[in-house]
Amino acid sequence: MYQDNIATNDGSADPLTCYVSVPYKQGSIDLFIYWSRGEESKASQLPPCDIALSRATDLVSYLPQ
Repeated sequence: MYQDNIATNDGSADPLTCYVSVPYKQGSIDLFIYWSRGEESKASQLPPCDIALSRATDLVSYLPQ
């Protein structure tokens, strides 16, 4: 699995987003996690990469082999 932040228009990392790419036999599946602007105080982590990685790991068990 690969994870990273999503770049903003100026090329810097957006602290409210993260994505994970999961390898799959037909290519890959990308899982994007976005934290709502204005809700930053409710976030347990920013950027939300641990959340994205956890959800992607959960998703893998449901993918056909």
